[in-house]
Amino acid sequence: MEKSLEAFKKDYEAASSKAGKVEAEVKRLHTLIVDINSHKLKAQRDRLDQVNRELDECTSAITKAQVAIKTAARNLKKCEETVSRLEAELEANKQAVEELTAHLKTLEEEGIEVMKACQEAEAALPEVQQQYQAVVKEIKALQQQEHALQEESLGIRLRVEQIDATIAEHGSKIKHWQKEASKLVLHAVGDKPAEALPKLTPVASRAGEELYLQRVAQLDEITTERDNFKRGYEDLRKQRLNEFMTGFNIITNKLKENYQMLTLGGDAELELVDSLDPFSEGIMFSWKKIFNLSGGEKTLSSLALVFALHHFKPTPLYFMDEIDAALDFKNVSIVACYIYVSVPQTS
Repeated sequence: MEKSLEAFKKDYEAASSKAGKVEAEVKRLHTLIVDINSHKLKAQRDRLDQVNRELDECTSAITKAQVAIKTAARNLKKCEETVSRLEAELEANKQAVEELTAHLKTLEEEGIEVMKACQEAEAALPEVQQQYQAVVKEIKALQQQEHALQEESLGIRLRVEQIDATIAEHGSKIKHWQKEASKLVLHAVGDKPAEALPKLTPVASRAGEELYLQRVAQLDEITTERDNFKRGYEDLRKQRLNEFMTGFNIITNKLKENYQMLTLGGDAELELVDSLDPFSEGIMFSWKKIFNLSGGEKTLSSLALVFALHHFKPTPLYFMDEIDAALDFKNVSIVACYIYVSVPQTS
């Protein structure tokens, strides 16, 4: 714009100089016309007209140059304002880039910590699984013990009931014979005076009562131990359910993500047949548009489930036999790209 302004200024100066020369020439010609006033007057008038036309052209050029100069000045001012605004935006963008770079660095550090925690969790996973298997075995042993204790408790209750029945029977007999014994009277023999009958002590009754109380104490002890085993069993069942639901939610979310990635927008999910007791009815793997899928897309759906299980419990080695048999080149490329990006540490 400045170059254009300089050019317009030069044109304006040239036009002004030319106009001055033309005006001088007009004055000279006018003086010559007045002095001569002869047969050459017509020719001079013609020349005067030509000079006037040239003067008009120069005046028009000067006017255009002035307009162009003003326009160039306005454009220059607009350009300067635009440059200032762009410089301010550039500075703001530099600050934003610095802030985003710092935020990215923070996220990378957090990501490294998360990866370390994930690796530690993966390293501790076999030990936790062993503990879980040991707990399952212990649960089975406790269940067997509970069944044995229940059988023993049932036997003890039966024996206690038999003892109670025997005690009641003997108690009624004791009362009967005590009543009969109270009717007996000793008579004097010879010179010896009559003596009162000695009172019989219910030794057998007390022994039976002691045995009964002992059996009741054993029953209470066994019942308490059974309740403890039952509470432990229920706690282990709750722990198993919580761990199962945690893994199930992780696998379901990853399955949906994998399926959308492999099929470029599809939808699939795992569903519990019985959400209150997932171990009774099992799990259902459902696609919303399974009937519209081709053989290759069904293969991709199964692979999505395999990859979701791998995400939850990584395995270092997989054997897959002709999984690309029903896949075209596009789907083979999708699977290969996913394996290359998502599971680089798996063979």
